[in-house]
Amino acid sequence: MIVTVNRKSDVVAALMFLDAAGVDYVWIHGYERELESDVDLAVSKAAYVKLSSVLRDFCERFQFRIVQVLRHEFTGYYFVLAKTENAACRYLVLDFCTDYMRDGRTLIRSEEFIKGRMLRGEFYIPNPAVEGEYLFLKRTLKGAWLSHHREAFQQKLLASEKELSSRITRHIGVKRSAEFMTCVHENDLATLNKSVQRFRKAILGRSLVFSSGDVFVSGMKELIRLMKRVRRPTGLFLAMMGPDGSGKSTVAAQTALILAPAFRKIELMHWRPGFLPEFSGANAANGVTNPHKFEERGRLLSTLKFFYYLLDFVLGYCFKIVPLRIKSTLVFFDRYYYDFLVDQKRYRMNVPRWIVKACAGIVARPDAVFFLHAKPEVILERKREMSREELTRQNDEIEKMAPLLKGNFHSIDANKTIDEIVMALVHASFDIMASKSTVA
Repeated sequence: MIVTVNRKSDVVAALMFLDAAGVDYVWIHGYERELESDVDLAVSKAAYVKLSSVLRDFCERFQFRIVQVLRHEFTGYYFVLAKTENAACRYLVLDFCTDYMRDGRTLIRSEEFIKGRMLRGEFYIPNPAVEGEYLFLKRTLKGAWLSHHREAFQQKLLASEKELSSRITRHIGVKRSAEFMTCVHENDLATLNKSVQRFRKAILGRSLVFSSGDVFVSGMKELIRLMKRVRRPTGLFLAMMGPDGSGKSTVAAQTALILAPAFRKIELMHWRPGFLPEFSGANAANGVTNPHKFEERGRLLSTLKFFYYLLDFVLGYCFKIVPLRIKSTLVFFDRYYYDFLVDQKRYRMNVPRWIVKACAGIVARPDAVFFLHAKPEVILERKREMSREELTRQNDEIEKMAPLLKGNFHSIDANKTIDEIVMALVHASFDIMASKSTVA
């Protein structure tokens, strides 16, 4: 599947739609080059409250879907829109803000972005002084300037040197401003990057002095934002089930790569969280070509092993998976706890089924469990490790999980090509993501 992020025509269409809907905006920076990441936009505070409804109208018209909404600052929303066409997936990633803030400090207010905006072809951009100020703040706070950043800043300086110099001085003072300007004019990136931490401290220090009241209010609002993120994490927790040879590992890896633009990062996990170390002497089917060749352990040792791994699922979710979900991570398991109900022999275990089923209630349920359902003859063409009878039995056992998982169980036809299976999972994942993507 071909994945495209921020095709220029899609971005321009979205911006023209915003303008027609009466949303005052500017494309802050990066419009003059090939798009590599999200599109940074500033909007007026009056328009900020209706962004979600306007973008939903845009999606309805242009067949996109809102699959992710991240509130990374209390003044900023990060929208991820997606659409699929044949064997292609297109993303539109729009990062909106009103005031540009850092650590609770207001550095550029929304009205400064909007005032004096200019029409550049089919979309609006800030006046050169404000855009140059934004570029200076963003690169200095990130702690690194590259040659193309300096060149872009110098272009804004040529267009509005007096106002831009005044704005830089406002943030770092006269002496440091002169030092910075010398580095820019002389193309001295080495000295600039050596000094960048001093400039950064000056920005944060001076903004704290001039907006100390704002910092307290902003801090309270930021705390509320974080509490909402904990209550409704923006990450996604998926698991894949199916017999060996159904394509779980390949499909999970390819699906994760396609979904990656909607998340901060991806984490692929095998079977359990791995919060606790491996059970002593256990093969746990990790990397073992034919785990069924090993004999089962006795009932007592099997039970001890089961409860040890049960603890790993519980603690691993609390201390490993939950933080990842809060940080907008896609967590994708190849197998999961429910494999105990299907194939205990893989783990050399012999635990009564009623115990495994009873304990399932204390194990965190994924947002979706995908069952790759393939006919035994199809699986045997891919991988000949189990008999037709065993494959049929495992398929039947996984099907029985549907009532246990309620609406989180999704059966996927795995008799098709890998690309078709991946596309089915992407569509199902988008359905789940769209249902969770709300503006809080």
